[in-house]
Amino acid sequence: MSITYKGTHSTTECKGGNGGGYFSLAPELETDPIISITIAKGWNDYVGKIKITYSNNRTVETGRGNGNATTLNLGPDEYINRIDIYYSSYVEFLKITTNEGNSIETGNQYRGSKHVLLQDKKLIGFYGHSGDWLDAIGCLYED
Repeated sequence: MSITYKGTHSTTECKGGNGGGYFSLAPELETDPIISITIAKGWNDYVGKIKITYSNNRTVETGRGNGNATTLNLGPDEYINRIDIYYSSYVEFLKITTNEGNSIETGNQYRGSKHVLLQDKKLIGFYGHSGDWLDAIGCLYED
């Protein structure tokens, strides 16, 4: 499977394990910014699910977590510019922060290795591996 985004973008390194199937959460066009994002816990407090809604009302998601779902609705000039994770063979913890300082998080930040996956770039989507929970994650960002 490949990344479906038709605009100019770059990717971060994908961090985590190799389990699950490949996923790509990307907008169809570069003019479709993210307007909301939902994250939820899965089994054993791993990050279970990511769901993104773009400005054209297209929603994409991966994973199967449904515990403690949290949604971040973005304002007109707001965008996601920082992603913090803890990972091992799974994504243990995920924190999403916007350029306006709003954030949501889920998982267990006391397990695995800490990594800043994205900083000072405009997130447009994610890719990685998932099944019952998020096994690995990388970011798609605007050039």
